[in-house]
Amino acid sequence: MLPFFTKILYLIFNVTNMITTIDDIVAAYNVAWASVNTYNLYPMLRSSKATDDPTEKELNTFRKEYWGKLDKMTILVPAYKEQKTLYSCVKAINESSYPKSKLEVIILLEKDDTSTIEVANRIASKFKNVKSIVVEDEVNKKGKPRALNYGLKMATGDVIGILDAEDMVSKDAFIRTAYMMQNKDYGVVQGILDMVNEGDGWKNLMLRAEYGYWFNTYLKALKRADYPLPFGGTTNFFRKDTLQKLGGWDSNNLTEDFELGMKIFANNSKIRENVRKNAGKLNTNGNASSEDPIKLGIIRSVTREESPPTMKGWMRQRTRWQQGKIQTLRKEMNDDQLSLRTKAHIFFSSVQPHISVINLTGIGISVYAYLDKALSLPVEIVAGFNAVMVAFYATMNAAGYLWVTKPEKETIKYRHLKAVVTAVTLPAYWAMQWVADMKALKLEYIDKSNVWYKTEHFGRHIDDRQLEKTLAEDMHPATVNNSDNK
Repeated sequence: MLPFFTKILYLIFNVTNMITTIDDIVAAYNVAWASVNTYNLYPMLRSSKATDDPTEKELNTFRKEYWGKLDKMTILVPAYKEQKTLYSCVKAINESSYPKSKLEVIILLEKDDTSTIEVANRIASKFKNVKSIVVEDEVNKKGKPRALNYGLKMATGDVIGILDAEDMVSKDAFIRTAYMMQNKDYGVVQGILDMVNEGDGWKNLMLRAEYGYWFNTYLKALKRADYPLPFGGTTNFFRKDTLQKLGGWDSNNLTEDFELGMKIFANNSKIRENVRKNAGKLNTNGNASSEDPIKLGIIRSVTREESPPTMKGWMRQRTRWQQGKIQTLRKEMNDDQLSLRTKAHIFFSSVQPHISVINLTGIGISVYAYLDKALSLPVEIVAGFNAVMVAFYATMNAAGYLWVTKPEKETIKYRHLKAVVTAVTLPAYWAMQWVADMKALKLEYIDKSNVWYKTEHFGRHIDDRQLEKTLAEDMHPATVNNSDNK
């Protein structure tokens, strides 16, 4: 059987041979564009279902019933050149509503990062549940997934949580995760991320709106539609046995979070296919031959993060994300055990981050054709649908900003005007992403480079700016408090 990509190229070749006029080009592109837009729209049209994320009443009942038998959690905190933000991150973890006796924090460090190692050691001397560990893995290249796999071996918790070293996690994230896993049997839980330093410029405003839409709306829609669920790089939690079964993270992938999400989708698809094939059959124990797919959940807890304040930092981060998605797509498409349907889902999920290129090209082609009066009626209808989808994306971007900033509506000046800006200037933001796409393609296919470019953080989202003073005063042994929160 021909590989998946060969089939795609064969189809494109045949379609290309039929294109002879500008009308044909516009028609072909708009049909392809419409297929991507339809795929993206479908989850949003699914009827809304009640979430398994608990209400406050349910959470309080869970606390009373499970407080003495909560799972132990290990929170992995990869930290490279994060001396400015690390203490605030760990402090927020220990100020959560989860009992400290059931929280293990492992800070994962690199041997050449002496400044962060020094801070991490001071933090470990304050909090009894914190371990400062230098990663000893000389086989894999330096990067976050390499550190996470090393930390997984050291973890003693039943649940593994991931937090970036600049994160300010909400107080209820861990208890909500425990509710989902112990009360609802979820294997993976994802929290909401919010990039809060919108004051650093237009691109930071746009990134906050993008995250607002993605985590508050679209991620939940993907779950309802049983689409692949791309994880955020932080505030995700896994049953330890689930992670071990999956083999942990891909140490060579530049977006280990996205790759793991696609891996879980592929795993669940294989399980469902096996169940379908073996329906009615019994295994050697006389039981029905089946294995349960991994349940994925989303909690409402918000983790506050900092987006890159400089254009260089934004571009390097986005390029790494795009390159990692290319790597994931290539890996999953080569899995002969996956059905065509599963590969199609992973293909569209991997193309989703590159939709900026598709949208901008489609807008340009369609505008040219409209001005040239080359469109036939059927093509006009398809192009009209795509134009509506561009407006839909812009509206959702504005809505995402309004949703995520709702708790701050009394303090943010010109909030609704900012929302309008995020909608109107979305094409310009797509253009920036297009540049990142091109860089990612060059790095992956021409340079064949697989370097993890570090995103620098400055602590703009941390209330206490006098970090050195805080470290000196708040980490004094006399201030240590390791009692459980109840």
